[in-house]
Amino acid sequence: MDREFQSSKNSSRPNGSAIRTFLFRSLMFLRRAHIRTWTGAIFLAFVAGAVSSFLWVVSFDMETESVATVSRPSDLLEVMKRRGCVADGLLSGYGGDTRASVDLINRSECRYLHRALESWLNPPDFELARRTKALITKPDMVYGMFVSEALNTDAEYYSSLENRVLKFSDMCQPESEGFWGVHTCKASFASDEYRAYVRDITRKAMDMGIQSFLFGQIAFQDPDRSGVPGILEDMKEYARSKRMKIAIGAQTNTITDGDYLGLFDYIEGGVGITKDGEIEEKPCASRYESQGWCWALLWNKKYLSRANTVLLHLDWSGIAGDDMSVFAGMSRNDRADVLRKLSEKFNGDPKGKTGFLFPFLATLYDQNGGCYGAKKDSYSPDNRYSCKDEGTMNELLRSIPVVGIDTEKIVSVSEPTRAREASISESGKKEERDDAEFDGQDVPDTMVAGQKYDVSVSMKNTGTTTWSDGLGYRLGSQNPQDNTTWGGRAYIFSGKTVEPKKKITFGFTIAAPEKPGIYDFQWRMLREGQAWFGEESKNKTIEVVPEKETPALPESTKTSSGEIQPSSQETP
Repeated sequence: MDREFQSSKNSSRPNGSAIRTFLFRSLMFLRRAHIRTWTGAIFLAFVAGAVSSFLWVVSFDMETESVATVSRPSDLLEVMKRRGCVADGLLSGYGGDTRASVDLINRSECRYLHRALESWLNPPDFELARRTKALITKPDMVYGMFVSEALNTDAEYYSSLENRVLKFSDMCQPESEGFWGVHTCKASFASDEYRAYVRDITRKAMDMGIQSFLFGQIAFQDPDRSGVPGILEDMKEYARSKRMKIAIGAQTNTITDGDYLGLFDYIEGGVGITKDGEIEEKPCASRYESQGWCWALLWNKKYLSRANTVLLHLDWSGIAGDDMSVFAGMSRNDRADVLRKLSEKFNGDPKGKTGFLFPFLATLYDQNGGCYGAKKDSYSPDNRYSCKDEGTMNELLRSIPVVGIDTEKIVSVSEPTRAREASISESGKKEERDDAEFDGQDVPDTMVAGQKYDVSVSMKNTGTTTWSDGLGYRLGSQNPQDNTTWGGRAYIFSGKTVEPKKKITFGFTIAAPEKPGIYDFQWRMLREGQAWFGEESKNKTIEVVPEKETPALPESTKTSSGEIQPSSQETP
Protein backbone atom coordinates (compact mmCIF):
# COMPACT_ATOMS: atom_id res chain seq x y z
CA MET A 1 0.00 0.00 0.00
CA ASP A 2 2.95 2.30 0.60
CA ARG A 3 4.18 1.70 -2.93
CA GLU A 4 0.77 2.56 -4.40
CA PHE A 5 0.60 5.71 -2.29
CA GLN A 6 4.09 6.73 -3.31
CA SER A 7 3.50 6.24 -7.02
CA SER A 8 0.30 8.26 -6.97
CA LYS A 9 2.06 11.14 -5.20
CA ASN A 10 5.02 11.02 -7.56
CA SER A 11 2.74 11.22 -10.58
CA SER A 12 1.20 14.48 -9.36
CA ARG A 13 4.19 16.41 -8.02
CA PRO A 14 6.64 18.48 -10.06
CA ASN A 15 10.11 17.02 -10.36
CA GLY A 16 13.46 18.29 -11.59
CA SER A 17 12.65 17.48 -15.19
CA ALA A 18 9.41 19.45 -15.08
CA ILE A 19 11.21 22.49 -13.65
CA ARG A 20 13.89 22.34 -16.33
CA THR A 21 11.20 22.07 -19.02
CA PHE A 22 9.40 25.11 -17.63
CA LEU A 23 12.56 27.25 -17.59
CA PHE A 24 13.47 26.24 -21.14
CA ARG A 25 10.01 27.16 -22.43
CA SER A 26 10.17 30.48 -20.58
CA LEU A 27 13.43 31.39 -22.27
CA MET A 28 12.04 30.41 -25.66
CA PHE A 29 9.02 32.61 -25.02
CA LEU A 30 11.29 35.57 -24.22
CA ARG A 31 13.18 35.09 -27.47
CA ARG A 32 10.02 34.90 -29.54
CA ALA A 33 8.16 37.72 -27.82
CA HIS A 34 10.31 40.52 -29.33
CA ILE A 35 10.26 42.51 -26.12
CA ARG A 36 11.16 46.09 -27.07
CA THR A 37 11.75 47.63 -23.60
CA TRP A 38 13.98 46.73 -20.71
CA THR A 39 11.02 47.13 -18.36
CA GLY A 40 9.05 44.40 -20.13
CA ALA A 41 12.00 42.05 -20.22
CA ILE A 42 12.71 42.51 -16.52
CA PHE A 43 9.05 41.95 -15.69
CA LEU A 44 8.83 38.70 -17.65
CA ALA A 45 12.12 37.50 -16.17
CA PHE A 46 10.83 38.25 -12.68
CA VAL A 47 7.62 36.28 -13.31
CA ALA A 48 9.57 33.34 -14.73
CA GLY A 49 11.94 33.35 -11.77
CA ALA A 50 9.15 33.56 -9.20
CA VAL A 51 7.21 30.68 -10.73
CA SER A 52 10.29 28.49 -11.05
CA SER A 53 11.27 29.21 -7.42
CA PHE A 54 7.80 28.24 -6.28
CA LEU A 55 7.99 24.98 -8.21
CA TRP A 56 11.43 24.27 -6.72
CA VAL A 57 10.17 24.84 -3.17
CA VAL A 58 7.14 22.61 -3.75
CA SER A 59 9.37 19.95 -5.25
CA PHE A 60 11.78 20.11 -2.29
CA ASP A 61 8.91 19.84 0.17
CA MET A 62 7.49 16.81 -1.58
CA GLU A 63 10.91 15.21 -1.77
CA THR A 64 11.30 15.70 1.96
CA GLU A 65 7.94 14.08 2.56
CA SER A 66 8.76 11.18 0.30
CA VAL A 67 11.74 10.32 2.51
CA ALA A 68 9.31 9.61 5.34
CA THR A 69 7.21 7.35 3.14
CA VAL A 70 9.84 4.91 1.94
CA SER A 71 8.55 1.36 2.13
CA ARG A 72 11.13 0.24 4.69
CA PRO A 73 12.79 2.49 7.28
CA SER A 74 16.14 0.78 6.77
CA ASP A 75 18.17 2.98 9.13
CA LEU A 76 15.61 2.57 11.91
CA LEU A 77 15.58 -1.19 11.45
CA GLU A 78 19.38 -1.24 11.49
CA VAL A 79 19.39 0.30 14.97
CA MET A 80 16.78 -2.18 16.12
CA LYS A 81 18.75 -5.14 14.78
CA ARG A 82 22.23 -4.12 15.93
CA ARG A 83 21.61 -2.26 19.19
CA GLY A 84 18.35 -3.83 20.35
CA CYS A 85 17.48 -4.80 23.93
CA VAL A 86 14.33 -6.28 25.40
CA ALA A 87 13.02 -3.89 28.06
CA ASP A 88 9.57 -5.39 28.52
CA GLY A 89 7.27 -2.94 30.28
CA LEU A 90 10.01 -0.53 31.36
CA LEU A 91 7.72 2.44 30.63
CA SER A 92 4.79 0.59 32.23
CA GLY A 93 6.38 0.00 35.64
CA TYR A 94 7.32 -3.67 35.17
CA GLY A 95 10.25 -5.27 36.97
CA GLY A 96 9.76 -4.15 40.56
CA ASP A 97 12.28 -1.28 40.62
CA THR A 98 11.79 1.11 37.72
CA ARG A 99 14.47 3.54 38.84
CA ALA A 100 17.08 0.77 38.95
CA SER A 101 15.99 -0.38 35.47
CA VAL A 102 16.28 3.18 34.15
CA ASP A 103 19.79 3.52 35.62
CA LEU A 104 20.72 0.19 34.00
CA ILE A 105 19.53 1.42 30.58
CA ASN A 106 21.30 4.78 30.99
CA ARG A 107 24.67 3.05 31.44
CA SER A 108 24.01 0.38 28.78
CA GLU A 109 24.92 0.15 25.09
CA CYS A 110 21.26 -0.27 24.13
CA ARG A 111 19.83 2.07 21.50
CA TYR A 112 16.48 0.33 20.97
CA LEU A 113 14.17 -0.75 23.83
CA HIS A 114 11.89 -3.52 22.58
CA ARG A 115 8.36 -3.66 24.09
CA ALA A 116 9.17 -0.80 26.48
CA LEU A 117 5.49 0.22 26.51
CA GLU A 118 3.13 -2.67 27.30
CA SER A 119 -0.59 -3.26 26.72
CA TRP A 120 -0.97 -6.85 27.98
CA LEU A 121 -4.64 -7.21 29.02
CA ASN A 122 -5.00 -3.54 30.03
CA PRO A 123 -4.53 -0.18 28.25
CA PRO A 124 -1.14 1.54 28.51
CA ASP A 125 -0.64 4.14 31.25
CA PHE A 126 0.68 6.96 29.06
CA GLU A 127 1.23 9.39 31.93
CA LEU A 128 3.44 6.89 33.76
CA ALA A 129 5.22 6.11 30.48
CA ARG A 130 6.02 9.79 29.89
CA ARG A 131 7.38 10.22 33.42
CA THR A 132 9.59 7.16 33.13
CA LYS A 133 10.78 8.07 29.62
CA ALA A 134 11.89 11.48 30.92
CA LEU A 135 14.32 9.71 33.29
CA ILE A 136 16.18 8.04 30.40
CA THR A 137 19.02 10.37 29.51
CA LYS A 138 20.11 8.83 26.19
CA PRO A 139 18.86 11.35 23.60
CA ASP A 140 19.09 8.90 20.67
CA MET A 141 17.07 6.04 22.14
CA VAL A 142 14.42 4.27 20.04
CA TYR A 143 11.36 2.94 21.91
CA GLY A 144 9.00 0.09 21.08
CA MET A 145 5.39 -0.67 22.00
CA PHE A 146 3.68 -4.05 22.29
CA VAL A 147 0.09 -4.17 20.99
CA SER A 148 -1.17 -7.19 22.86
CA GLU A 149 -3.40 -9.96 21.57
CA ALA A 150 -4.78 -10.42 25.11
CA LEU A 151 -7.54 -8.21 26.50
CA ASN A 152 -9.25 -7.74 29.84
CA THR A 153 -12.96 -7.92 29.08
CA ASP A 154 -13.79 -5.92 32.21
CA ALA A 155 -11.55 -3.00 31.25
CA GLU A 156 -12.70 0.32 29.81
CA TYR A 157 -10.70 2.93 27.93
CA TYR A 158 -11.49 6.53 27.09
CA SER A 159 -10.63 7.30 23.49
CA SER A 160 -9.86 10.94 22.85
CA LEU A 161 -10.28 10.33 19.11
CA GLU A 162 -13.74 8.82 19.51
CA ASN A 163 -14.62 11.04 22.48
CA ARG A 164 -16.17 8.08 24.27
CA VAL A 165 -15.40 5.09 26.45
CA LEU A 166 -14.40 1.95 24.52
CA LYS A 167 -15.59 -1.39 25.87
CA PHE A 168 -13.14 -4.25 25.78
CA SER A 169 -15.93 -6.83 25.85
CA ASP A 170 -16.79 -5.69 22.30
CA MET A 171 -13.23 -6.26 21.02
CA CYS A 172 -13.05 -10.05 21.31
CA GLN A 173 -12.70 -12.88 18.85
CA PRO A 174 -15.87 -15.00 18.92
CA GLU A 175 -15.77 -17.81 21.50
CA SER A 176 -12.39 -16.70 22.89
CA GLU A 177 -13.45 -15.45 26.33
CA GLY A 178 -11.46 -16.98 29.16
CA PHE A 179 -8.55 -17.92 26.90
CA TRP A 180 -5.94 -16.42 29.24
CA GLY A 181 -8.00 -16.75 32.41
CA VAL A 182 -11.11 -15.21 33.90
CA HIS A 183 -12.28 -12.00 32.16
CA THR A 184 -9.85 -12.33 29.22
CA CYS A 185 -10.21 -12.82 25.48
CA LYS A 186 -8.34 -12.68 22.16
CA ALA A 187 -8.41 -9.32 20.36
CA SER A 188 -10.06 -9.13 16.93
CA PHE A 189 -9.10 -6.84 14.04
CA ALA A 190 -12.60 -7.46 12.68
CA SER A 191 -14.05 -5.48 15.60
CA ASP A 192 -14.67 -1.77 14.99
CA GLU A 193 -14.22 -1.23 18.72
CA TYR A 194 -10.78 -2.87 18.72
CA ARG A 195 -9.64 -0.96 15.63
CA ALA A 196 -10.68 2.27 17.33
CA TYR A 197 -8.65 1.24 20.39
CA VAL A 198 -5.54 0.41 18.33
CA ARG A 199 -5.84 3.68 16.42
CA ASP A 200 -6.02 5.68 19.65
CA ILE A 201 -3.16 4.03 21.55
CA THR A 202 -0.75 3.89 18.60
CA ARG A 203 -1.30 7.59 17.87
CA LYS A 204 -0.77 8.51 21.51
CA ALA A 205 2.39 6.39 21.48
CA MET A 206 3.70 8.20 18.39
CA ASP A 207 2.89 11.52 20.04
CA MET A 208 5.30 10.63 22.86
CA GLY A 209 8.03 9.40 20.47
CA ILE A 210 7.40 5.63 20.22
CA GLN A 211 8.65 4.38 16.82
CA SER A 212 8.38 0.59 16.85
CA PHE A 213 5.07 -1.28 17.12
CA LEU A 214 4.82 -5.04 17.62
CA PHE A 215 1.48 -6.85 17.25
CA GLY A 216 1.36 -9.92 19.46
CA GLN A 217 0.43 -13.32 17.95
CA ILE A 218 -1.07 -11.84 14.79
CA ALA A 219 -2.84 -15.11 13.88
CA PHE A 220 -5.05 -14.59 16.94
CA GLN A 221 -5.84 -10.98 16.11
CA ASP A 222 -6.24 -11.42 12.35
CA PRO A 223 -7.20 -15.06 11.68
CA ASP A 224 -8.49 -14.45 8.13
CA ARG A 225 -5.56 -12.07 7.36
CA SER A 226 -7.76 -9.28 6.07
CA GLY A 227 -7.60 -6.67 8.84
CA VAL A 228 -3.90 -5.82 8.84
CA PRO A 229 -3.54 -3.67 5.67
CA GLY A 230 -6.03 -1.02 6.75
CA ILE A 231 -4.64 -0.76 10.29
CA LEU A 232 -1.04 -0.53 9.07
CA GLU A 233 -1.87 2.12 6.49
CA ASP A 234 -3.67 4.22 9.10
CA MET A 235 -0.61 4.06 11.38
CA LYS A 236 1.77 4.94 8.54
CA GLU A 237 -0.41 7.81 7.38
CA TYR A 238 -0.37 9.30 10.89
CA ALA A 239 3.42 8.87 11.04
CA ARG A 240 3.76 10.66 7.67
CA SER A 241 1.66 13.53 8.98
CA LYS A 242 4.13 13.89 11.88
CA ARG A 243 7.15 13.39 9.58
CA MET A 244 8.47 10.56 11.71
CA LYS A 245 9.75 7.11 10.89
CA ILE A 246 8.11 4.04 12.34
CA ALA A 247 8.59 0.30 12.03
CA ILE A 248 5.68 -2.14 12.40
CA GLY A 249 6.19 -5.81 13.23
CA ALA A 250 4.24 -8.87 14.28
CA GLN A 251 4.63 -12.21 15.98
CA THR A 252 3.78 -14.38 12.98
CA ASN A 253 4.88 -17.85 14.17
CA THR A 254 4.27 -20.37 11.32
CA ILE A 255 2.78 -17.97 8.74
CA THR A 256 4.70 -18.36 5.46
CA ASP A 257 2.54 -16.25 3.10
CA GLY A 258 5.15 -13.94 1.56
CA ASP A 259 2.62 -11.24 0.63
CA TYR A 260 1.30 -11.16 4.20
CA LEU A 261 4.74 -11.22 5.86
CA GLY A 262 5.83 -8.48 3.45
CA LEU A 263 3.29 -6.11 4.98
CA PHE A 264 5.44 -5.91 8.13
CA ASP A 265 8.79 -4.20 8.47
CA TYR A 266 9.87 -7.05 10.73
CA ILE A 267 8.62 -10.27 12.27
CA GLU A 268 9.55 -11.29 15.79
CA GLY A 269 9.80 -14.46 17.83
CA GLY A 270 11.71 -16.48 20.40
CA VAL A 271 14.96 -18.37 19.94
CA GLY A 272 13.77 -21.55 21.63
CA ILE A 273 17.11 -22.60 23.12
CA THR A 274 17.50 -26.15 24.37
CA LYS A 275 18.24 -27.00 28.01
CA ASP A 276 21.94 -26.91 27.08
CA GLY A 277 21.61 -23.51 25.45
CA GLU A 278 21.89 -24.86 21.91
CA ILE A 279 20.25 -23.34 18.84
CA GLU A 280 18.32 -25.66 16.54
CA GLU A 281 18.50 -25.49 12.75
CA LYS A 282 14.98 -26.54 11.81
CA PRO A 283 11.58 -24.91 11.18
CA CYS A 284 10.01 -25.95 14.52
CA ALA A 285 11.36 -26.17 18.08
CA SER A 286 11.77 -29.76 19.26
CA ARG A 287 10.37 -29.17 22.74
CA TYR A 288 6.96 -28.27 21.31
CA GLU A 289 6.88 -30.74 18.43
CA SER A 290 6.33 -33.52 20.95
CA GLN A 291 3.14 -31.69 22.02
CA GLY A 292 1.84 -31.79 18.47
CA TRP A 293 2.34 -28.20 17.32
CA CYS A 294 5.00 -26.07 15.63
CA TRP A 295 6.70 -23.23 17.48
CA ALA A 296 8.46 -21.52 14.59
CA LEU A 297 12.22 -20.87 14.58
CA LEU A 298 12.04 -17.76 12.45
CA TRP A 299 15.66 -17.73 11.25
CA ASN A 300 14.92 -20.87 9.26
CA LYS A 301 14.81 -20.11 5.54
CA LYS A 302 11.16 -21.21 5.48
CA TYR A 303 10.29 -17.90 7.21
CA LEU A 304 13.43 -15.77 6.80
CA SER A 305 13.31 -15.86 3.00
CA ARG A 306 9.82 -14.36 3.01
CA ALA A 307 10.31 -11.70 5.70
CA ASN A 308 11.92 -8.27 5.49
CA THR A 309 13.66 -8.45 8.88
CA VAL A 310 13.59 -11.01 11.70
CA LEU A 311 14.11 -9.97 15.35
CA LEU A 312 14.81 -12.73 17.87
CA HIS A 313 14.93 -12.85 21.66
CA LEU A 314 14.86 -15.24 24.59
CA ASP A 315 11.17 -15.99 24.81
CA TRP A 316 9.17 -15.93 28.03
CA SER A 317 5.77 -17.19 29.04
CA GLY A 318 5.97 -17.29 32.85
CA ILE A 319 5.94 -21.09 32.57
CA ALA A 320 8.73 -23.52 33.46
CA GLY A 321 10.95 -24.49 30.55
CA ASP A 322 10.71 -21.30 28.49
CA ASP A 323 13.83 -19.57 27.15
CA MET A 324 14.18 -17.11 30.01
CA SER A 325 13.76 -19.69 32.79
CA VAL A 326 16.32 -21.97 31.10
CA PHE A 327 18.69 -19.02 30.71
CA ALA A 328 18.30 -17.79 34.31
CA GLY A 329 18.92 -21.31 35.63
CA MET A 330 22.37 -21.52 33.99
CA SER A 331 25.65 -20.56 35.59
CA ARG A 332 26.96 -17.07 34.89
CA ASN A 333 29.65 -18.44 32.54
CA ASP A 334 27.10 -20.54 30.65
CA ARG A 335 24.82 -17.53 30.25
CA ALA A 336 27.73 -15.56 28.81
CA ASP A 337 28.44 -18.37 26.33
CA VAL A 338 24.78 -18.48 25.23
CA LEU A 339 24.63 -14.71 24.72
CA ARG A 340 27.87 -14.77 22.72
CA LYS A 341 26.59 -17.62 20.56
CA LEU A 342 23.27 -15.89 19.87
CA SER A 343 24.94 -12.57 19.09
CA GLU A 344 27.43 -14.16 16.68
CA LYS A 345 24.70 -16.06 14.86
CA PHE A 346 22.09 -13.36 14.53
CA ASN A 347 24.08 -10.10 14.75
CA GLY A 348 27.36 -11.20 13.18
CA ASP A 349 26.55 -10.41 9.54
CA PRO A 350 26.28 -6.60 9.10
CA LYS A 351 24.20 -7.13 5.95
CA GLY A 352 22.04 -9.87 7.43
CA LYS A 353 18.28 -9.81 7.95
CA THR A 354 18.33 -11.00 11.58
CA GLY A 355 18.97 -9.30 14.90
CA PHE A 356 19.18 -10.65 18.46
CA LEU A 357 17.67 -8.53 21.24
CA PHE A 358 19.50 -8.73 24.57
CA PRO A 359 17.31 -9.33 27.66
CA PHE A 360 17.54 -6.27 29.92
CA LEU A 361 14.07 -6.65 31.44
CA ALA A 362 11.97 -9.78 30.96
CA THR A 363 9.49 -12.01 32.78
CA LEU A 364 10.64 -15.18 34.58
CA TYR A 365 8.88 -18.28 35.80
CA ASP A 366 8.73 -17.40 39.50
CA GLN A 367 9.83 -20.89 40.57
CA ASN A 368 12.74 -21.12 38.13
CA GLY A 369 15.34 -21.54 40.88
CA GLY A 370 17.92 -19.44 39.04
CA CYS A 371 19.05 -15.82 39.23
CA TYR A 372 16.66 -12.87 38.97
CA GLY A 373 16.33 -9.09 39.31
CA ALA A 374 14.37 -6.90 41.73
CA LYS A 375 11.63 -9.56 41.89
CA LYS A 376 11.89 -13.32 41.57
CA ASP A 377 9.58 -13.32 38.54
CA SER A 378 11.59 -10.65 36.71
CA TYR A 379 15.01 -10.94 35.06
CA SER A 380 17.58 -8.15 35.06
CA PRO A 381 21.31 -8.29 34.19
CA ASP A 382 21.94 -5.46 36.68
CA ASN A 383 25.08 -6.13 38.73
CA ARG A 384 23.27 -5.16 41.92
CA TYR A 385 21.17 -8.35 41.61
CA SER A 386 22.12 -12.01 41.38
CA CYS A 387 22.56 -12.48 37.60
CA LYS A 388 25.28 -9.81 37.04
CA ASP A 389 25.24 -10.14 33.23
CA GLU A 390 25.31 -6.46 32.26
CA GLY A 391 29.07 -6.35 31.61
CA THR A 392 28.83 -9.29 29.19
CA MET A 393 25.86 -7.79 27.36
CA ASN A 394 27.40 -4.35 26.95
CA GLU A 395 30.66 -5.86 25.72
CA LEU A 396 28.79 -7.90 23.10
CA LEU A 397 26.66 -4.92 22.04
CA ARG A 398 29.80 -2.84 21.48
CA SER A 399 31.33 -5.59 19.34
CA ILE A 400 28.40 -5.93 16.90
CA PRO A 401 29.31 -4.69 13.40
CA VAL A 402 27.13 -1.80 12.28
CA VAL A 403 26.41 -0.41 8.81
CA GLY A 404 25.49 3.27 8.55
CA ILE A 405 23.69 3.89 11.84
CA ASP A 406 23.00 7.57 12.53
CA THR A 407 20.53 7.38 15.38
CA GLU A 408 20.10 11.12 15.83
CA LYS A 409 18.60 11.36 12.33
CA ILE A 410 16.04 8.62 12.87
CA VAL A 411 14.78 9.47 16.34
CA SER A 412 11.25 10.82 16.21
CA VAL A 413 10.82 14.56 15.76
CA SER A 414 7.23 14.40 16.99
CA GLU A 415 8.16 15.14 20.58
CA PRO A 416 11.24 17.30 21.26
CA THR A 417 12.98 14.50 23.18
CA ARG A 418 11.65 14.95 26.69
CA ALA A 419 14.54 13.10 28.21
CA ARG A 420 16.96 15.61 26.75
CA GLU A 421 14.86 18.54 27.90
CA ALA A 422 14.52 17.05 31.37
CA SER A 423 18.26 16.53 31.80
CA ILE A 424 18.99 20.10 30.70
CA SER A 425 16.32 21.70 32.87
CA GLU A 426 17.38 19.75 35.96
CA SER A 427 21.14 20.04 35.50
CA GLY A 428 21.42 23.07 37.74
CA LYS A 429 19.02 21.85 40.41
CA LYS A 430 19.64 19.80 43.49
CA GLU A 431 19.27 16.11 42.70
CA GLU A 432 15.97 14.64 43.82
CA ARG A 433 16.41 11.58 46.03
CA ASP A 434 13.85 9.31 47.66
CA ASP A 435 14.94 7.83 50.99
CA ALA A 436 13.32 6.66 54.21
CA GLU A 437 14.20 5.49 57.70
CA PHE A 438 12.19 3.08 59.84
CA ASP A 439 10.91 4.81 62.99
CA GLY A 440 8.80 2.23 64.82
CA GLN A 441 5.72 0.02 64.68
CA ASP A 442 2.86 -1.23 66.82
CA VAL A 443 1.70 -4.75 65.98
CA PRO A 444 0.64 -7.75 68.14
CA ASP A 445 2.94 -10.73 68.66
CA THR A 446 0.05 -13.18 68.34
CA MET A 447 -3.11 -13.09 66.24
CA VAL A 448 -6.16 -15.30 65.89
CA ALA A 449 -6.73 -16.74 62.44
CA GLY A 450 -9.23 -14.66 60.47
CA GLN A 451 -9.47 -11.85 63.05
CA LYS A 452 -8.87 -8.18 62.20
CA TYR A 453 -6.30 -5.99 64.00
CA ASP A 454 -5.32 -2.32 63.97
CA VAL A 455 -1.58 -1.83 63.42
CA SER A 456 0.77 1.04 62.67
CA VAL A 457 4.17 1.54 61.00
CA SER A 458 6.12 4.81 61.24
CA MET A 459 8.61 6.08 58.64
CA LYS A 460 10.82 9.17 58.47
CA ASN A 461 11.45 10.98 55.18
CA THR A 462 15.27 11.19 54.93
CA GLY A 463 15.38 12.09 51.23
CA THR A 464 14.96 15.39 49.40
CA THR A 465 11.48 14.79 47.93
CA THR A 466 8.08 15.48 49.46
CA TRP A 467 5.78 12.46 49.78
CA SER A 468 2.09 12.56 48.87
CA ASP A 469 -0.58 10.18 47.69
CA GLY A 470 -0.95 12.04 44.40
CA LEU A 471 2.73 11.44 43.58
CA GLY A 472 2.36 7.72 44.19
CA TYR A 473 4.15 7.35 47.56
CA ARG A 474 3.03 4.25 49.46
CA LEU A 475 4.02 1.85 52.19
CA GLY A 476 4.41 -1.59 50.61
CA SER A 477 4.73 -5.12 51.97
CA GLN A 478 8.05 -6.99 52.09
CA ASN A 479 9.44 -10.44 52.89
CA PRO A 480 8.62 -11.35 50.19
CA GLN A 481 8.22 -8.10 48.27
CA ASP A 482 4.65 -7.28 47.24
CA ASN A 483 3.12 -10.14 49.21
CA THR A 484 -0.59 -9.88 49.98
CA THR A 485 -0.53 -11.55 53.41
CA TRP A 486 -1.33 -8.26 55.14
CA GLY A 487 -2.94 -6.33 52.29
CA GLY A 488 0.01 -5.18 50.15
CA ARG A 489 -0.22 -1.34 50.39
CA ALA A 490 -0.87 1.41 52.96
CA TYR A 491 -1.72 4.88 51.64
CA ILE A 492 -1.05 8.48 52.64
CA PHE A 493 -4.24 10.44 53.31
CA SER A 494 -5.31 12.51 50.30
CA GLY A 495 -4.09 16.10 50.67
CA LYS A 496 -1.44 15.20 53.27
CA THR A 497 2.26 15.74 52.48
CA VAL A 498 5.38 14.44 54.22
CA GLU A 499 8.27 16.85 53.78
CA PRO A 500 11.95 15.91 54.20
CA LYS A 501 12.94 15.20 57.84
CA LYS A 502 9.26 14.69 58.76
CA LYS A 503 7.67 11.45 60.01
CA ILE A 504 4.45 9.71 59.10
CA THR A 505 2.59 6.92 60.90
CA PHE A 506 0.58 4.60 58.68
CA GLY A 507 -2.36 3.29 60.71
CA PHE A 508 -4.34 0.53 59.03
CA THR A 509 -6.36 -2.60 59.67
CA ILE A 510 -5.13 -6.07 58.75
CA ALA A 511 -6.76 -9.48 58.77
CA ALA A 512 -4.78 -12.41 60.14
CA PRO A 513 -4.38 -15.32 57.67
CA GLU A 514 -6.95 -18.08 57.90
CA LYS A 515 -4.23 -20.73 58.19
CA PRO A 516 -2.40 -20.84 61.55
CA GLY A 517 1.37 -20.55 61.47
CA ILE A 518 4.33 -18.14 61.72
CA TYR A 519 4.20 -15.13 59.38
CA ASP A 520 6.63 -12.29 58.62
CA PHE A 521 5.47 -8.69 58.95
CA GLN A 522 7.75 -6.17 57.19
CA TRP A 523 7.27 -2.98 55.13
CA ARG A 524 9.17 -0.49 52.95
CA MET A 525 8.43 2.78 51.19
CA LEU A 526 7.94 2.93 47.42
CA ARG A 527 6.92 5.32 44.68
CA GLU A 528 4.29 3.49 42.64
CA GLY A 529 5.46 2.56 39.18
CA GLN A 530 9.01 3.78 39.78
CA ALA A 531 11.05 2.32 42.64
CA TRP A 532 11.23 0.94 46.17
CA PHE A 533 13.45 2.99 48.44
CA GLY A 534 14.75 3.45 51.95
CA GLU A 535 15.13 1.27 55.00
CA GLU A 536 12.81 -1.66 55.60
CA SER A 537 10.83 -1.86 58.81
CA LYS A 538 12.12 -4.26 61.45
CA ASN A 539 10.89 -7.72 60.51
CA LYS A 540 8.40 -9.04 63.03
CA THR A 541 7.34 -12.69 63.22
CA ILE A 542 3.68 -13.07 64.13
CA GLU A 543 2.19 -16.29 65.41
CA VAL A 544 -1.28 -16.92 64.02
CA VAL A 545 -3.21 -19.36 66.21
CA PRO A 546 -6.53 -21.18 65.72
CA GLU A 547 -9.55 -19.53 67.24
CA LYS A 548 -10.01 -22.27 69.85
CA GLU A 549 -6.58 -21.50 71.28
CA THR A 550 -7.46 -17.89 72.00
CA PRO A 551 -6.39 -17.06 75.55
CA ALA A 552 -9.20 -15.99 77.86
CA LEU A 553 -9.59 -12.22 78.08
CA PRO A 554 -10.53 -10.16 81.12
CA GLU A 555 -14.22 -9.39 81.42
CA SER A 556 -13.53 -5.70 80.98
CA THR A 557 -12.41 -6.25 77.39
CA LYS A 558 -15.62 -8.01 76.36
CA THR A 559 -18.97 -6.59 75.37
CA SER A 560 -22.22 -7.64 76.84
CA SER A 561 -22.69 -10.16 74.15
CA GLY A 562 -19.26 -11.70 74.82
CA GLU A 563 -17.67 -10.41 71.62
CA ILE A 564 -14.15 -8.99 71.66
CA GLN A 565 -14.20 -5.21 71.64
CA PRO A 566 -11.49 -3.86 69.28
CA SER A 567 -9.45 -0.96 70.55
CA SER A 568 -10.08 2.43 69.00
CA GLN A 569 -6.80 3.65 67.62
CA GLU A 570 -6.56 7.12 66.16
CA THR A 571 -4.82 7.24 62.80
CA PRO A 572 -2.56 10.28 62.49
